[in-house]
Amino acid sequence: MDYLYDILEKLPITKGADKENVERASRIRTPIYCKYNKGDVIFAPGQQTEKLCILCKGQATAYSADDKHTVMLRSFKPYEIFGISNLFTDLPFATRIVAGTNCEVLILDKDFLSYLIDNDTGVRYQYIAFLAEKTLYLNQKIACLTAGSAEKRLAYWLDSIASEDTLILEVPMNALCTMLDMGRASLYRAFDQLEKDGFIKRNGKEIRLYHRETMLSFYHEQ
Repeated sequence: MDYLYDILEKLPITKGADKENVERASRIRTPIYCKYNKGDVIFAPGQQTEKLCILCKGQATAYSADDKHTVMLRSFKPYEIFGISNLFTDLPFATRIVAGTNCEVLILDKDFLSYLIDNDTGVRYQYIAFLAEKTLYLNQKIACLTAGSAEKRLAYWLDSIASEDTLILEVPMNALCTMLDMGRASLYRAFDQLEKDGFIKRNGKEIRLYHRETMLSFYHEQ
């Protein structure tokens, strides 16, 4: 139980949850720890799920559901969560989550979280705030990826998928062109410009991001 509580303390929606409420919720629906090998599919498109997953160890990646034009959407590091958008809906999961390394995942059932939300005011407000921030972030991302210069779109995309300041570009250039709605030449020029402006440094597929907030504001008006 202490290990479970330590994990919940690291999450934006359950930080500070009352221990007695966590114990009662666990009696209603016991959290499950699952291990996945590198390459295993954790969530598949179309899968019905009412569970929230916390990546406890390893690295995982979210991909688009289209098998013909697979695009990396974002990567997850330990103590990041996925599945929250499907927790209280009947809609199937819309993306593919794949284990990038051997992973350990904590799975919380809807009934477990429902009890905490109903009986712990702090969890309830944090859950609402998290969803509100997620909605605002997605609205900003859509706006930035569908308007403005190539540099602006690329800057916002890099910032959105990078959980740390260094990322490995796993997306093929033609798929990235489609996603950002630009030609191949424009994409290469955008990469060159971001590097020239001092916001990224490329070494093969590895990209290092610098001054991320400044980068976003720098290209915001373009």
